[in-house]
Amino acid sequence: MALTRYFFLLKRNEEIKVEWTLSSKENLICCIREKVENSKSLLEALNLAVHLVCVKWDWPLGEIWSKEDDSDEYLRRSSSYIPQFIETGRRKILEEFESYSRSFHCPIVSSLIGRTYSLGQGEWSANLLDSVAFDDRANFSGTQLMKVAFTAEARHPTGNVGAVLVWYSDVNVAYNPQLIYNASAMATAIASSWVDKNPSDIYPPPTLSDETR
Repeated sequence: MALTRYFFLLKRNEEIKVEWTLSSKENLICCIREKVENSKSLLEALNLAVHLVCVKWDWPLGEIWSKEDDSDEYLRRSSSYIPQFIETGRRKILEEFESYSRSFHCPIVSSLIGRTYSLGQGEWSANLLDSVAFDDRANFSGTQLMKVAFTAEARHPTGNVGAVLVWYSDVNVAYNPQLIYNASAMATAIASSWVDKNPSDIYPPPTLSDETR
């Protein structure tokens, strides 16, 4: 009972911070600017969008995927986030899937993440066990415990997609096109702010800075 109360208080504390950030356009812009100023790469700055979606809309796992350079034919997972308030049992399942993803390279020409990068449009998938709809991780046993995923693009002012953000849930979630739009808008705002500050930094290398604990 005490442990349940502990996780509840952790979640509520995070929710209060996120609710303030998203309570007005001005607060969100302020947080984006602060995150960009204190980040060493675009991918690090994009962790803000991953974090906000996980906490505000109850998504237990978020990831960022990017190319190492413009000629790369694969997207590589650069960071991930599992909220601290996720209970121990669920966390173990999510960490198993997250760990497997570290060594996975996602082809740009196919899969949920690859399509988002090449088409520049977020997508929703409730069929993660279909390798055509999802990717080759559909063959991994841990994927069977994931129910839903959706993606958002982080688009530069030039129109290029700099990274793809993806969220997963181990429970069924109803299709929410507004969430895809909101997540993409936040990611693109962060990418635009980053490029304004660092105009030559278009394809930053993956940082492998996991935030799973």
